[in-house]
Amino acid sequence: RGMVLARNAGVGAVRSYVNDTLENVIDRSNASPFGILRDESAAQRAVRKGTVTEVSFDDTVLLLNFDGTNGATTTTNGSAFTSNQLITFSGTSEISTAQNKFGGSSLKLTTDGFLTVADRPELDLTYQDFTVEWWEYRTSTSGTSYSATEGIDIDMGSIDLNQWNHFALTRKGESFRTFKNGVIQQTDTRPELFVRASSDSLQIGKSQGGNFFEGFIDGLVITRGTAKYFDAFTP
Repeated sequence: RGMVLARNAGVGAVRSYVNDTLENVIDRSNASPFGILRDESAAQRAVRKGTVTEVSFDDTVLLLNFDGTNGATTTTNGSAFTSNQLITFSGTSEISTAQNKFGGSSLKLTTDGFLTVADRPELDLTYQDFTVEWWEYRTSTSGTSYSATEGIDIDMGSIDLNQWNHFALTRKGESFRTFKNGVIQQTDTRPELFVRASSDSLQIGKSQGGNFFEGFIDGLVITRGTAKYFDAFTP
């Protein structure tokens, strides 16, 4: 028993459970009940069977598979957090069936095309473990640099044109790590760093410096609260 305090969720009592052992705390699949969590919107949900670090659909705060008809300029967020979600196509950005990694289409970006995803609380990654991942099919070397503030240059690996590659950026504790096709590219441990939150929209395909990505993007996912990858993996 005890008291818990969660951000924007208030104070509540923690009820006792049957068979509460250290093993049950780590994995409640054999305990009764599994358990209850209060999420960021103050709603309660049951803990799923498995470990407390198991990635679930509820951890995914943005899921863009860019499904649609050729030339379309709308898409939907496939995560559970779709309330008041606004996704805007700008410039030459559009859905295309010319290339795809999943389904039958992807996001096509050329010259001045980019997307904006309106800010919402679930996209706040401040002090959070997280995973940002996507598949890209580059058709040009323009906009190839990845960078961050605080003196960190992000190494995402070599740029390969006209083929699909998977990229991921994760944070676990005090460490940031990048991957290309599941292979670790860079690890930077900086305990003083965090992701600075703002009310600006998330931009896809355009950097703050005005550089544009040219090619196709598919399967863009942001997972908050979990570093899905921290060792080499097969995407």
